[in-house]
Amino acid sequence: MSVKPRQIAYLGLLLALAEVILLLAGAVSLSSMSLAVLAALSVGIALMIAPPGYAAAYLAAAILLGIFILPDRSVLLLFAAVGCYQIFLETAQPWLLMRCPIWLVWVIKLVLFNAVMIPFLILEKELILAPGEPIWLLPAFGIGMNIFIVIFDSLYFSLKRKYEPRIRAFLNRRGGSRNG
Repeated sequence: MSVKPRQIAYLGLLLALAEVILLLAGAVSLSSMSLAVLAALSVGIALMIAPPGYAAAYLAAAILLGIFILPDRSVLLLFAAVGCYQIFLETAQPWLLMRCPIWLVWVIKLVLFNAVMIPFLILEKELILAPGEPIWLLPAFGIGMNIFIVIFDSLYFSLKRKYEPRIRAFLNRRGGSRNG
């Protein structure tokens, strides 16, 4: 599939929207993690709009731009982790599902997720714990994040099944016609 100028333009608009959401995540401390995950869903949309290589370039551009404009780097780290996870889901998971049983695919996904999440928990304790909270809450948070990633995985694929045909139909519309 060749990338059309229209797809690149939509990726640019999507990049701007993701950066605005990441800026909000840095400004609103109460829901910074949920806004970072919401911004990371833009990587999934980029995977629907363009081939995986362009979606990876989109993620790299979002991370580079975030380094320059975001005040809170921990939000960017979470955005990058979830974005990389989505690219893994779209590129490696179909290959793994053809060669491995489903339980092994889940083990691989959770091992990769924890390889990213455990250093994140150790390095960014202040993002998760308020000053004075006990350190034993970090493993509980890690278990909660593993449950979250299983739910995220299921929701991501159900949303993809529902909205990918609509996004592709929108992209394939000819310019100049607003009605269909």
